[in-house]
Amino acid sequence: MDAAIHRDYLIGIVITSSAQGKMPSVGMDYGAGKSTLAMNMAELYYGDWGRVFENMVYFPYHVELFFRTRVGRTPILLWDDMQLTVGKDKAQDRYIRRLAYRLTTARPHLAVLIGTCPHLGTLHKSFREFFTFEVKVPERGRYEVQQLKRWSPFGDPLNVRVTMRYKGEAVFGPLPPDVQMRYDAWRAEMNGMYDEGYGDLCLAKFEDVLAEEDRELLARIVRKGSMRREHIIRSMASEKSAPFKKLKACGLVEQFGDEVVPTRAAYMVAKALEAP
Repeated sequence: MDAAIHRDYLIGIVITSSAQGKMPSVGMDYGAGKSTLAMNMAELYYGDWGRVFENMVYFPYHVELFFRTRVGRTPILLWDDMQLTVGKDKAQDRYIRRLAYRLTTARPHLAVLIGTCPHLGTLHKSFREFFTFEVKVPERGRYEVQQLKRWSPFGDPLNVRVTMRYKGEAVFGPLPPDVQMRYDAWRAEMNGMYDEGYGDLCLAKFEDVLAEEDRELLARIVRKGSMRREHIIRSMASEKSAPFKKLKACGLVEQFGDEVVPTRAAYMVAKALEAP
């Protein structure tokens, strides 16, 4: 991690718990403390829990937003519960595959990506191949580090093989109580957003769908917090309410009587579309 941050490398570290390595494992998919360890690793560098939370993502669109809006190089980014949004069930999803390949060129923006999942087999193949280190948590409070070493068989050089190389083991403690409460609240919020369909939100799609006048209207509604429908129609250059209808069809605004308000997704999309 020090080499990646200070000597301009990019590495991926995945924290898992159910597939046994060198140390005997309890084999728990969930509750072993993967997120706790990931946050402790990030806090060692940042020295500030606030900055740790600022650099935690949950959905693919969060990663899209990261590339669009971050200035400079981020030392460590945490991606929690990756199996939920970039799991092997997304095998045919071209958007997810493109995002994984985009990460391979993230070095100017990012030094270390730390992800969590039950085991590597739960991830989309393109993300599995991104990681160079696997940190296994055989039981809560203990971990081992395995380097995912790639090598080419002399007689079959086009089929690269992967093996584990044991690098060491250590212990880790729980999060401070106030940090644990903040994480629990953040996790509950992310789960609620997933239930609302945010797991499939792709910001890039809105760039293809929304014309310039649609984007202008979206930015105005987000900035004001709400607008009356009759005012929207009067203020648009278009003679009809096509931009309003498109925003509504995209799930970016909702209408209550004559009042039009932005949805939660609208804020994310408006921020992404404004990014340079």
